[in-house]
Order: sequence, then C-alpha cells, then structure tokens
Amino acid sequence: METKKLITGLNKLFSYKSDDNEEIPQEDLKGYIDCSNVVMVIPKFKALKNYLVENFEVSESKIPELTYNNGGNSTSKFSSDYLKLILEIVKHTEHESFKLSVAEDYPLKLETKEYIVIIAPRVSND
Repeated sequence: METKKLITGLNKLFSYKSDDNEEIPQEDLKGYIDCSNVVMVIPKFKALKNYLVENFEVSESKIPELTYNNGGNSTSKFSSDYLKLILEIVKHTEHESFKLSVAEDYPLKLETKEYIVIIAPRVSND
C-alpha cells in the first residue's frame, strides 16, 4: 500500500542530509498527499519536499484549513497501522517535542519543526 510506503519512507528522511536545507516560507508551503488520500505530508524544508516528490507517488494538494477546539472529549478512529508508523516517525525526529492535534471525527495533525503530517480518520464503524 502506497500510504504505508510513504509513512515508512519518512523514517529514512530524518537521516537524509542535504546542502539544500533551506526553509520553505510559510506562504509557499504545499501539501503532498498519497494516492489513497489518507496521509498528507507538508514539508517545511526544500530537502524534505524534494525527497517526497522524487521518491513517492504523491500529488501536490492544497493544505486544508483545520481548526481544532481546545478542551472537551473527542473521539476519532484511525488505522492502528498508520498510528504505529507515525510513532516511528516521531522517534526519529531531531527535536524533543511535537504538537499533536485531534478532534471529533477530524483528521489527526502531527507537527514538528520539519514537517506536518495529516491523517484522515476512519469513516467506517468498525
């Protein structure tokens, strides 16, 4: 499945070093979504963007405007396979912290200084 390949491949990205480590300006950020429309990666550095475009079957996509409310209880269902892979990515990040946003039946958003990953929630009742 291309989505798992994309997420698994991101682990390799953190050991990838390049002279082209220029930050992408906020207004120029683009999302890259897998062919099953489950995972979007928004790279914040040119080297990350180039790696994604050159190594994975992804389509450039407009970044969705997501608003997360603070407080309250929220439940959303996500594939445990995708969440396990996301945790692997977090283990390889160079920074000590990341931001995780989730809301009722809303995409999960993981953000570090290098990238943003958005995962669509499951829509089935299983």
